Amino acid sequence: MLANLLSICLLLAGVTTDSVAVVGASEVSIGTIKEEQGKQERSFWIRNVGDDAVRLVQGYTSCGCTTIAFERDAMLQPGDSSQVTLSFNPAGKGGEFYESGTVVYTSATAKAEEKPKRHFVQMAMEGNCITSAETLKKP
Repeated sequence: MLANLLSICLLLAGVTTDSVAVVGASEVSIGTIKEEQGKQERSFWIRNVGDDAVRLVQGYTSCGCTTIAFERDAMLQPGDSSQVTLSFNPAGKGGEFYESGTVVYTSATAKAEEKPKRHFVQMAMEGNCITSAETLKKP
């Protein structure tokens, strides 16, 4: 409700927004996993909750053990949604982890040569990884 009120105030003031938000939880706990279980994936949905179309231009993660997948260069009209998948590879990892992924987006009407303002939406997965016996034996 507060977000709707803010949008109405901005609209009345003549200001438009180009916001993208995570639908549902932006952070998920995957609990305790074992290293030998391999890659863990979780999907998130993002939605354009703003007034203008946006373009998803880049993605990055907090660590090389994590990847992010989404439709790059996708244009999201107001109300449109898109899926983002984070994948965590526990190989060689042990203990608690918190890995995040970030999607960078710009106004869909901005021209590349204008250096459009970059906006960010972030999601994360956390948990605990039990190291395998093989990893523990490595020098």
